[in-house]
Amino acid sequence: MIGPDPFFEPGLAAYLNYCVGFCLRYFAVLGGIYWFFHLGFRRSWLPYRIQASAPSRGEVAHEIRWSMYSMLTTGVTTMLLYGLIRNGDTSLYLSVEDRGWPYLLLSIALGIAGYDAWIYWQHRLMHTSWCFRHIHSVHHAVTNPTPFAAFCRHPIEALTEHAYFFLLLVLVPVHPLAMLAIVGFFFVYGIVGHLGFEFCPQGFTRHPLFQWINTSTHHNMHHTREACHFGNWFNHWDRMMGTIHPECHETFGAVTTRRAAMRRPPLEAAAPAPMRRAPAEPPGEAQEAGAVCAPAGAAHEARVQRPVGSLGSQPSPRGTAARA
Repeated sequence: MIGPDPFFEPGLAAYLNYCVGFCLRYFAVLGGIYWFFHLGFRRSWLPYRIQASAPSRGEVAHEIRWSMYSMLTTGVTTMLLYGLIRNGDTSLYLSVEDRGWPYLLLSIALGIAGYDAWIYWQHRLMHTSWCFRHIHSVHHAVTNPTPFAAFCRHPIEALTEHAYFFLLLVLVPVHPLAMLAIVGFFFVYGIVGHLGFEFCPQGFTRHPLFQWINTSTHHNMHHTREACHFGNWFNHWDRMMGTIHPECHETFGAVTTRRAAMRRPPLEAAAPAPMRRAPAEPPGEAQEAGAVCAPAGAAHEARVQRPVGSLGSQPSPRGTAARA
């Protein structure tokens, strides 16, 4: 536990510093990633796109606008945390030697696991009827998310998420480096979940070790089908509580299979085979053969379907009563 420290002095200057720092990180990092994948090198990343269509400008504007509202709220909660730290009412400690590096690493793991559990149940609460209609619908107004959506949430939802850090700092001895690692992990994986592109290899969701880690497709399914995939970083809570989508593996497989097909180079044109004169046939048999071997045309096109589980093929079931 630490006592007064000038770094944690709450006030208007600290609040403005927080907001400026948030905007710098938000527009420099998330904006840069958005430009890189959606604008600057858009054609290069088309095979990796999860949904067939690109996000609309309206969705992107919605993400940015509500992220700014969320920033104003989290700035207030951060000042409250600063006040607790300033008064010595938390378990934050400043010297790594006080508890050693093994404990610092353990506190990072515990902080991440605890926040993942907190977010799962907080997310389930946000999907109850009243909370979804009045609060969480802000986040779900976007069905084709971009990195800007990582912080797109209603201010009340932002408060319920940040409440975890009050409990963590009061109940668990935590070093600022551990807090930085936990928040950084949350920041990075928030981008991954809302990236809109899938880079994990085929078979990732069925791997004995990696199957517990959420992919970008995993959370993208939550935006299109809603009543599933409430976990933030890992999916063990979804598995235990039966909220993982039954087509999770098939959808991921369809996305990665389509990606592999689009990245496969075209086959080199083979040398034409020498033509051989066909034997003469009676007129009747020739007509029948022509009928059988005629180009399939529409019949062939009818057999061409979109990949199973393609996210762009199913509308979001918003408005249904099947919400957890």
